[in-house]
Amino acid sequence: MCGILLNIFRNSNGKIRSKKFSELICNRGPNYFNEIEDVIGNGWNSLILGSVLWTQGDKTGVQPISDGNGNFLLWNGDVYHGLPNCGETSDSELVFAELVQHDVLSIISTICGPYAFIYYDATKSTLWFGRDVVGRHSLLWNINSENLLLTSVCPRSSDVEEVPNYGIFQIDLSNPVLDMYFHPWSHLSEDHLKINVKVGFSIGNKLSHTSFISPYHYDWYNREPERREIEFLSGFTTTSEAAIIFQQLDLNLPLHNIIQKMKHLMFQSVEKRIKTKPDYCSNCISSLTICNHSKFAILFSGGLDSTILAAIANYVAPQDESIDLYNVAFERYGTKSDGFLVPDRKNGYESLKELSLLYPQRKWNFVEINVSQEELGELRSQHIADLIYPLKSILDDSLGCALWFAARGKGVLNGQPYTSPARIVLLGMGADEIFGGYSRHRKEFEKQRWSGLGLQLIEEVNNIGKRNLGRDNRVVTDHGRQPRLPYLDENLLEFALSLPPWHRCCLTPNMTAGIGDKILLRSLAWNLGLRYCTTLPKKAMQFGSKIANPKEKGHELSANLVDI
Repeated sequence: MCGILLNIFRNSNGKIRSKKFSELICNRGPNYFNEIEDVIGNGWNSLILGSVLWTQGDKTGVQPISDGNGNFLLWNGDVYHGLPNCGETSDSELVFAELVQHDVLSIISTICGPYAFIYYDATKSTLWFGRDVVGRHSLLWNINSENLLLTSVCPRSSDVEEVPNYGIFQIDLSNPVLDMYFHPWSHLSEDHLKINVKVGFSIGNKLSHTSFISPYHYDWYNREPERREIEFLSGFTTTSEAAIIFQQLDLNLPLHNIIQKMKHLMFQSVEKRIKTKPDYCSNCISSLTICNHSKFAILFSGGLDSTILAAIANYVAPQDESIDLYNVAFERYGTKSDGFLVPDRKNGYESLKELSLLYPQRKWNFVEINVSQEELGELRSQHIADLIYPLKSILDDSLGCALWFAARGKGVLNGQPYTSPARIVLLGMGADEIFGGYSRHRKEFEKQRWSGLGLQLIEEVNNIGKRNLGRDNRVVTDHGRQPRLPYLDENLLEFALSLPPWHRCCLTPNMTAGIGDKILLRSLAWNLGLRYCTTLPKKAMQFGSKIANPKEKGHELSANLVDI
């Protein structure tokens, strides 16, 4: 994980001046920082900031990576597969070598893993940039005919927007003014090609990603299931016991095979995200001391998604290492006692008990992160609002702040103050969008049945990068920890999206909340031996942690995030 920034300008009026940029970029990469000024292309001034959180290779890398020919790469990402020898060396060096030697678009379209990148091809005076196909990492921009700012994070004093993750952008810097080509991902609809920018804009060649196809190719697309396809879901009532439901579902051979395939892909995804890192915690990395401290953590509400991650992580992580479980709670107004005993804390306790019974050899560090209203208000206005920016809604405020405090990893462990040394944080983002976990999915099913729900789930995945993943990336990495999202692994996504919606969720009246929503994930949890979380109804983080006021409307502008 890194912080990257490129500022291109004709005259000094276009140069960024706030010292806050350097601070924010440094926070993302505590192991290395660099600042370079140069002239590139047709007399364009450039300012480059780069920081590094060492997560791949046998030593800390540098930013930017460059050669003697003027080519350079600012890379913020992880290559999990798609390129030769990935996982064996620094992925930044690997990507740079491939981009220098081969066609940029052909290389980018094969990469599987989260990234935001900026690459300058000096031979052709061409700048390339963009985010991965899912939009898991942050990249912001401001562009006009004479100035360009690309940055991982930005203070509220600057005017920026999220770079759309709908394709890769190209700018010819041999020209006297900035204009742009956009190369969209081929599986996206035409609606995603409408991008408002203040420069000349043309649509270039489309990109085909190895893990994504047009939804028209799914055999379930835009149709209702035949009766035989959903018979396995029809034999239950609202009073059916969970044990009976999940045991019967596992006896259905086609569904059993799907559960096993999902299990295999989940194990692969979690393993890659745990093992792709140096074998040091943040306290021991400077001295390169091997330790059994927690190297990674899990954002842990005790709910379905996070408890599945914890159970699988137990099988992957070395048995002598502890695993940190971050559980965040916010002080509730008007409470005189047990102010932090919020729903996520209660569920966390119960799921921790079950994990401890299933895996007694593992040391689980249940980190109770308690946030007072005073601390929330102070740090939000002073700092967190810059990380949430350019998003400004009440929902962004609640989720961004909750995630920032959780990822800080500073709380109480067994009654004693504790700051987590983990450098990686596993998050459950994407599970609800893929497997139909939100209440809006049930409403869509009631109105448009399976065909409408299937279309909605496709759009949920296509839009998750725009809606919240950039924000989540900015707030977590501010602590020098890298967020990793196992549910949004390309291989897992490719398989899950190929499944009809009735294999991912069942929102018919006989399947109540806590059973029918995300029924495939609930079946996986049952298969793993988990019981408590398997039937927990969905509770959004902002309500489970009690940071949000349920009387407020999430889409409205937050007074806490306005410019200061």
